[in-house]
Amino acid sequence: MTTNPDIPIILDAPRTDDLRTILDDELDPLVASIDEIDGCCTLPLRISHNPVCGVVLEIGPYDLNYHDVVQLCEAIRKFNEWRQAPIRKA
Repeated sequence: MTTNPDIPIILDAPRTDDLRTILDDELDPLVASIDEIDGCCTLPLRISHNPVCGVVLEIGPYDLNYHDVVQLCEAIRKFNEWRQAPIRKA
């Protein structure tokens, strides 16, 4: 994982599970803004496997299973629809 020195906060969790296998940790991290601290943090992205959940997408301290990723993909699809649509003010 490559980190940005301008964003010193890395939001992640210790991963000490011996049964977890990292499949890909070369993904570019996400940078998310946090209004409460008026700043940003880095969220590492990894794909791993464990015997309980199978293949998991790790976003910082959060683990997303297959069904979570399907929901996230649907949200991203809708996000892209809104990005391309003209915004009308009420």
